[in-house]
Amino acid sequence: MKKLDVIQRDVSGFNANMGRLAKLSRGLVERGHFDASNIESKMGSVDQQYEQLKQLAETRQKNLDDNHKIHKFLREADEVADWINEQMAMAASEDYGRDVEHVEILIQKFESFLSTLNASQDRIELLKTAAKASMDDPKIDSGKIRAKVDEVNQLWDDLNELSHARQDALSGAKLVHVFDRNADETVTWITEKEAALYSEDYGQDLEGVQALLRKHAGFEHDLAAVKEQVGCLNVLFVLVALQCFLLHVK
Repeated sequence: MKKLDVIQRDVSGFNANMGRLAKLSRGLVERGHFDASNIESKMGSVDQQYEQLKQLAETRQKNLDDNHKIHKFLREADEVADWINEQMAMAASEDYGRDVEHVEILIQKFESFLSTLNASQDRIELLKTAAKASMDDPKIDSGKIRAKVDEVNQLWDDLNELSHARQDALSGAKLVHVFDRNADETVTWITEKEAALYSEDYGQDLEGVQALLRKHAGFEHDLAAVKEQVGCLNVLFVLVALQCFLLHVK
């Protein structure tokens, strides 16, 4: 386009030369020059070639403008595609945390990531609008544009699908970590109580026996609470299994 601009300035600057040549030609013809017919023919040929040159420059200008629109769109589309590919790494992460606290941090970060994705939807829509405007122009070869916008759309769909899968997986990972923590706490409690139940201390006197009975009553009260906790663990286990099944199905 810069090179063409130089040529167009030269062509425009040559108008003065063409004007002087035309004036000279008319003067010779009007004065009845013996070769007037050849002069008129030559001047007509020069005029025709000059007009063809200007038309050629105009046509090239239009073609370059159209090609510029295509390459500008392709560059913008490539930038969007590169950005999407960068986000893929985050969405494809298989880090599900070491424990409940860690996975909660990961979930919080990923929610922020999803907010960024949602806010970027406008960027994709603007690209689609630009693609449609270009493809509606009959002077522009829409093949490259259509192929590129289809590529970006596919990448965007893949990223969203991967992001939702990651969100579900993190939710499932939290259930697993909660289950593991509660199960470990329950097993630890049971192990501690088992040690107390294996004791052969049945009291040396009435006060001692009564103290052990009170302690045992407290244990039975705790046992009822743990029984309820084990029931919750069973429910949590079913939820974990269901979540894993659904993720596998997806």
